[in-house]
Formats: sequence, C-alpha cells, structure tokens
Amino acid sequence: MGTLPPPTEPLRSQSPPGSSGGLYQKPVQIRRPAAPPTPDLGRFTEPDPGPLAALGAHLKRSRPARPPFAQLISLNRVLLMLLILMVYIILYSKVHKVQPQPGSADESDRPETAAVHKAAEQKVEQRQVEQRQADPRQVELKVEAIGQVEDVDDGSILVVICASRERMGAAMTTINSVRSNTQAKVLFYIVTLRDSVAYARQYIEKSDLKDIKFKILEFNPMILKGKIKTDSSRPDLKHPLNFVRFYLPLLVSGYKKVIYLDDDIIVQGTRSDDGFHPPPNSHLLLERRREVGRIEREGGDIQDLYNTKLDPGHAAAFATDCDLPSEVVRSMGMQVRQHTCVGSNVGQTTYMGFLDYRREKVRELGMNPSECSFNPGVIVANVEEWRQQRITKQLENCMQDNVRPLCVPPVWFSPRILFSALRDNLYSNSMAGGVATPPMLVAFYQKYSDIDPSWHVGHLGWSPDTWYSESFLQEANLLHWNGRFKPWDFPSVYMEMWERWFVPDPTGRFMLVRSNG
Repeated sequence: MGTLPPPTEPLRSQSPPGSSGGLYQKPVQIRRPAAPPTPDLGRFTEPDPGPLAALGAHLKRSRPARPPFAQLISLNRVLLMLLILMVYIILYSKVHKVQPQPGSADESDRPETAAVHKAAEQKVEQRQVEQRQADPRQVELKVEAIGQVEDVDDGSILVVICASRERMGAAMTTINSVRSNTQAKVLFYIVTLRDSVAYARQYIEKSDLKDIKFKILEFNPMILKGKIKTDSSRPDLKHPLNFVRFYLPLLVSGYKKVIYLDDDIIVQGTRSDDGFHPPPNSHLLLERRREVGRIEREGGDIQDLYNTKLDPGHAAAFATDCDLPSEVVRSMGMQVRQHTCVGSNVGQTTYMGFLDYRREKVRELGMNPSECSFNPGVIVANVEEWRQQRITKQLENCMQDNVRPLCVPPVWFSPRILFSALRDNLYSNSMAGGVATPPMLVAFYQKYSDIDPSWHVGHLGWSPDTWYSESFLQEANLLHWNGRFKPWDFPSVYMEMWERWFVPDPTGRFMLVRSNG
C-alpha cells in the first residue's frame, strides 16, 4: 500500500498589494496526491520485508564478532588431521617397504643399521631366555671351552663335576687327582652357577690345570623352583648344584656314558705298601723305591671306573654302603640322628635311615627298609637308558611329593597342625642324606648296578673321629668326605691325603682352614 501524503493547510486569501483588504479572497486550490508510479511488469519487484525482517536485520547488525580463540580451535583441528594422515603414510611405507636381497648394497650395510639389527637380535635372545626361565623343564647352558671341544664321543672319558663359588678349590682338587692318575683322555664338564663361571675359568687358566680339556656349563636353578624343601640346620643341602646329577641327560650330549663325581672326592694314585704317598712323577718316588726296595702298586685310573659294566635295563651304577668295613659300619651305627618321635635309632646304611617309613605313601612303595642304601656321590651313568626310562621325571616327582614333615603331635594339637603332620611325605630333612639322596634311592630301588667298593670309600666327613684302618685306605682307589667335616676345613680326618692333590687358588679366594690358622 502507498502512504497518504500529509494534509496541506488551506491557503488564505491575500489582498493584492495596494488594496485595503476586505472582501476579496483568492480561490482555494486543492492539492491532490501524486499518482503512484505504474509498476514495471518487466522487472522483478522485491516485496516489502515487513517489520519482522527489519527486526532480524537489526539483531544481525548488533551480534558481537566471533572471538579469536574459536578460530584457533578450528585451525588446530585441521592441523591434527594432517598430522594423523602423515603418520599413517609413514607407517604404511615402513610396513610395505621392500626387503633388500641378501648381498645387495643398501642401507643395511651402514653401521647404524647393523647396530639396530644387533639390538633386535639381542631382544629376541632375551625373550628366549625369559621363556626358558618360565619353563623350568629347560636348563640354560652356556659353554666355555679351551680350544675346539665338541660334544662328540671321541674316546674321551666324560667326567661331570660341580663347582660352587665357595667350594671351587675342592672341585679343582678333584679334577687334579683324576687327571694326575690316568693315562686316558678325560673331558671335564664343570657345572656351576652364573656368578662363578668367570671364577672357574680363571682358576684353571692361571694354575697348573691349564692343560686340561674342559667345558664350563652354567646351571639354571629355576629348574628346581617349587621342588626343594629343607631346614635351616643344613642350608648347604638345598644348594642347586646338589641336584645337577638329576639332570645328566640334559647336560650331556654326544656321549652315551658319563661319570659324575662330587667335589669332596679324590682319586688316589701310585702308592707304596708302607704308607708313603709321593706326588706323581716326583723324584721322591724313585728314591723311595730304592730305599724301601718294595714293589709299587699302581693306583686307580679313572678308566677302570668308566669300564664298570652296567646290567641291561640299568641306567646307573653306585657303590652300596653295605660294602663298608665292619668297624666302619659299627661306628656309623653309633652316629645316627634322632629323627623319629620316639627317638629310636636307625643305621645309616639302609633305606630306613633315609626314608620315613611312618608315612603310608612310603610303605605303599614296597621298599624293604633293610635294603642296603647307596651313595650317589659317585655315579657311572648310561645316559641313553636314563633318558629312555625318564629317570629325571621320576626324581622330580619324588621331590614334589615330599614336604617338610612333622612328628605326629598329641591329640590336643589343632586340626591344622595334625593335618600337616599326617601328610604322605617320603623323607625328612632331619634324616640322613638331606634332600638329594632319598629321591635317588626311590628312583633306583633294585634297579642299579654295583661299583667296585674300592672306587667309593665314603663317610670320611661324617665325623672328625671317623676311623679307617691304614691298610683299608691304602687299597682304596677313591676317597669321599661326604658329611659335614670337609678336608679343606677344620676339624677333619685324613686331610693330608686330600691336600696332596690340592691346587692353590691363583686368585686367592679359596683358602685352606687349619688348626694353626
């Protein structure tokens, strides 16, 4: 709609100039509104927006400007998307990178690339070590050798000896006594823990033993996790190296037969029947022969022990305690331990002295308690038969079945203690043999061959008062100080027979203890 023009005020008449006014009036002229323009039908005419549109335009003009930080947020989003896209492109190119052909000259030949590859190989090796530790069935072995020593039976006699850090000098004495009294080729497997590998190598390389043929093997104690239980009175009984003999097939490869020796053993050499024991290859030997005029008798050669015949189906040979002299057996019978509730005494030469026959599970095994026991400090083992009969698994099962036993308590004890006491244990830590001998007795019950008694004269370390006749010791090829009283310590017996084979420690760590300080 068009708007009406404002009303015009009527014009009054005016007298012409020179007249006296009066009656003359000029006619009134009526002003008419202008006619609206004729619309041009050929053009589009925007309609009137109306009051609401005008209000919206006013509000739009009054809206505040957009703050600067909002613009930054939008920009950051764009940059983040670009960054993600670049990372994706880089990862895609690395994953689908073409591997170089062997022998081609590329970036892999650069020192920095080789270092990266070496680090990756080390990580893989570390994962393998962790897997072996997680799986206790695997024994970790790291071998160090002098010269080219291979696991091939080349006619050498393989002797396995354990060497702990605190008894390294004892193991070296055993090695020296063996190699000084044999004409055969001998390969020594020296089994130790990780912290003693370098020590064992230094002891050999810097002493008179540097000419022996040997390997140093590292034993992983994780294989014994959850299997050993012992008391605090003999912490040495739970040392991992005490159980190395259980795992001979895992330690030895390429040999069908092996000799195992404890580290408190010596092999005796040439000796005369008058009690004189000169060092081997010594000028004193010839002088003594001329002086005494008696025939010398050649001592034990490890080849004789190695030639021990094993019966078919037997995985090992041992020397029984029933072969001890009668006076020694009587002496051993006086030195038994109190290991039963009633305090009864049991001799140390039978199964009764090692196994707890109060337990139902022991009785169910059907083993005669009067059966002669044997000492596993000297073993001649058929490795193939041992592996075939799964002897190691039998020994592990025996260890796992055994727990710390208690004597049957009075009825007023709590049910918890009573239940713990009545569990089917096989052997007690307070009995003879600790925790290593009883599993061997169970696994090899009536299934082992005999070693010549002269090749294992033991119990010299049972007491500082242990006594053997001089003639008996002269005929012995091998002496074993099993027990608490060792010949490198004080007090002990017949320490001079052991000391003649002692090799001083070039590092000064292992020292003999004697009464004079």
